[in-house]
Amino acid sequence: MECVGCDNVVDREMTKTVEFLYDFVSAPSYLAWTQMDAIAGEANADLTMTPVFCAGIFNETGNPGPLAVPAKREWYARDLALCAKKQGIPYYMNPNSPIRTLPLMRGAFVAQERGEIDRYVKAIFEAIFVEVKNMSDVDVVRATLNEAGIDFEAYWKEIERDDVKMKLRLNTENAVKRGVFGVPTFFVGDELFFGQDRLEFVRDALRAP
Repeated sequence: MECVGCDNVVDREMTKTVEFLYDFVSAPSYLAWTQMDAIAGEANADLTMTPVFCAGIFNETGNPGPLAVPAKREWYARDLALCAKKQGIPYYMNPNSPIRTLPLMRGAFVAQERGEIDRYVKAIFEAIFVEVKNMSDVDVVRATLNEAGIDFEAYWKEIERDDVKMKLRLNTENAVKRGVFGVPTFFVGDELFFGQDRLEFVRDALRAP
């Protein structure tokens, strides 16, 4: 798994790449994440994980998000539960939502540097949407990372680095420039797909010659 903005270079000429823009705050991002390895594997494609800050995207694009309208918020919760059930994905709406994910998203860059990105993403997503932990609480984050074999103290120090903060800011700004208005967003080449319910289109794009 690759991480955009984490000092990785992907040779897009050699093989197809599916880029997955995500924020841990997003339940649809979690649902999509559970399927991305399989989708990339089926197409023999590279999967690039791009951490972004969803609130920053919303602010820049004027998108109020799916929770701003009460009726839509109620529908959204039911729809996500139905999608998870249909796909057999363990999922629970976290009563502590929205989780403050800014430090968690910065942590993705540290995880990439330390060779722990897969373990880190799994620990955070499952803590929020399976174990329904309050990951806005630093003590809960500490316990979660340490239980996953990840050194919390090292992470919490490194996420304060200016370069780490800048990487997340640049990823978010670049996403908006590319037409992104929310997460999860996927790119196959220059083609943009939005939402965990559009993964069949992502599959089709990866299969296309």
